[in-house]
Amino acid sequence: MANLYVLFYPFSRIPSSIPNSQQLTLSEEYTEKLPIHINSGWLHEFKWSPNLPANEENIFRTMPQVLYLFINTKRKEPTFDYLYIQDGIWAISEFFLKYLRENIGSQIEAVPLKVYNKNREEAQRVYYAMRVHAFNDKLFDFHVESKKRTAGIKNYYLYPDMELKETNEKQNIYTLREFNYREVLILNSVAKNWIIENLYSPQIYKLSDFPYVLNNQYDKKALSIIPPLP
Repeated sequence: MANLYVLFYPFSRIPSSIPNSQQLTLSEEYTEKLPIHINSGWLHEFKWSPNLPANEENIFRTMPQVLYLFINTKRKEPTFDYLYIQDGIWAISEFFLKYLRENIGSQIEAVPLKVYNKNREEAQRVYYAMRVHAFNDKLFDFHVESKKRTAGIKNYYLYPDMELKETNEKQNIYTLREFNYREVLILNSVAKNWIIENLYSPQIYKLSDFPYVLNNQYDKKALSIIPPLP
């Protein structure tokens, strides 16, 4: 079977030049003062459906035409190419989005994302808010007999032995609705190599190592035995 990988920033390994989730506020409106968290149904009533189009009635509510990301930092110009924000929403650079559209364009939707620092200086680099709306869970054998419990969460599991049921050389990137895998992109070797060569400071791990990496993402010492792939 093909080697598979995950694109993921463990919390304790997020580079200092890249904001972490505690520094981010996603909003539907611009404000000079404290950003206003989204409280709209399109986000909080989002239903994870395996293979339904984004416009399916009662499944996906339409995203706003533009979204705002406020980062609690004085850094004016962001460096990141990808960040998972919340509730299925990613911040993606225009450059990376082009590659994603070439590979999983039918599985994603995106709207312009205006990015501001704490001084309300707007980033000049172009970003989009991306949402995945179709998933590839059915393509995988999760090998549930070897599942590992998610640290600190009951009744949710990780799957160190999961693999594709059949190798598909035409698909380079996979998305899953399985709880612990919603915040990652699964890659084959082609996508892994492209991302390492083209994106700013990506972190990629073997899919088989992901359960350990996720469960120990706040423990630098424990995490030290599995470095990101070069």
